[in-house]
Amino acid sequence: MRTLVGLGYSGWTEKARWAMDHHRLAYQYSEHIPLLGELRLRRHAPPGGRGTVPLLVEDSGITMGSYAIAQR
Repeated sequence: MRTLVGLGYSGWTEKARWAMDHHRLAYQYSEHIPLLGELRLRRHAPPGGRGTVPLLVEDSGITMGSYAIAQR
């Protein structure tokens, strides 16, 4: 199952949600908690990179950023 990790008040998270809803993709939403959720983001970030939200976690891999999620 797809999981979208984001911030509820973020415009970029909203953009990713709109793209996924537009294509009628099934996903679960998980709210990112700043400071407490940093380890989760770092675990999914590419080596040497920074973890950012929105973050789409799938069985096939990880996609970061609203534009990349919309393209996927």
